Amino acid sequence: MVSIPMESENIFDKRLPQKRKAFPVLWVVLIILFLISSAGIWYYLQVTPARPIVALGEEIYEETPGLLRRGNPEFDEYWQYFRISDVKAKLAINFAGDRMVFVHGLLENMGEREVDAAEIKITFFDPQGKILRERISAPLRPETGLKKPIGSLQSRDFSVRFENWPEKMEVGQLEVLLTGMRLVPRKKAPATQ
Repeated sequence: MVSIPMESENIFDKRLPQKRKAFPVLWVVLIILFLISSAGIWYYLQVTPARPIVALGEEIYEETPGLLRRGNPEFDEYWQYFRISDVKAKLAINFAGDRMVFVHGLLENMGEREVDAAEIKITFFDPQGKILRERISAPLRPETGLKKPIGSLQSRDFSVRFENWPEKMEVGQLEVLLTGMRLVPRKKAPATQ
């Protein structure tokens, strides 16, 4: 029998290979991601206009500057071309069991001018004609939504929410009136020489 000499190795003497520390690289990447996301949030907060304040679930109305109202010659001339149609009210109940009513409709511009702001007055009447709830809202404002005016022969949906709707309230009639609008100024033709 031939014996082959074996080198004896002590397996306990081997040192495990040391891992390289990825600690600084990982922290640098995380800090860069944090700075980029912070800058993005800061930019978003700077360019986004303030939203209306909400109290007791109802929007506190902030009037859009430059609205035309009844009695103004431009409003009196143009309001007949700006229609509110397909108005519907729907009752909804949220997960907390609170009742709310959504009033949906369509704002239609049938005239030649662009309208960038509209104010409406929504009134709920009981069967005897007494006012139950009333609210002024601006479903079309240049600082919210699509941010584009309603052009000639265009329309846009609107929705207004009434929260804390009583369970036993009987509604006889719903009325939605246009109370104000703002027309986009006409572009002046370039002067010819």
